[in-house]
Amino acid sequence: MEDQAEDEPLILETFGSSFQRAILLAGGLFAVIMPAWELRYAFVSLGWWTIFFGVIVLGAWSVGFSFLAGAVLGDRVRWRFDGGVLTLDRASMVRRREDTFTGADIARTAIRTIEWDSREPSYSVVVHTVNGETLETPERSTLASAEALEAEIRRRLGLRS
Repeated sequence: MEDQAEDEPLILETFGSSFQRAILLAGGLFAVIMPAWELRYAFVSLGWWTIFFGVIVLGAWSVGFSFLAGAVLGDRVRWRFDGGVLTLDRASMVRRREDTFTGADIARTAIRTIEWDSREPSYSVVVHTVNGETLETPERSTLASAEALEAEIRRRLGLRS
């Protein structure tokens, strides 16, 4: 991580671009509407097929509503380190919350390895607060990058090594 001036804020962001939300919303709407529309005739007259197609529609709805909930309720988290204070701005389509933390609010930091089946592992810095909350930074592709980020977070919050 490049050496940043002390007065220059460090900003990290996770999830929540408008494009990501639009994709989740479109996928969710598709999974809810299409099976119900295409299989609507199975529910006009009741028979053995109603249960069969009902299970298919309910399965599609469970996926679709999960996507919709992710699009609407999923938080975009913005980390801002400035002047020895970490400000977490969490925003979704329905709510917004801002929390501030100082070095005294942080119990410890750690690096978490995220194992993937399809690619190399990635890493994130986990910040544990004294009140038990766990905050996780966006993932980094290398361990060295995660270690540099952890060191920068500790430096900016005035935490001992």
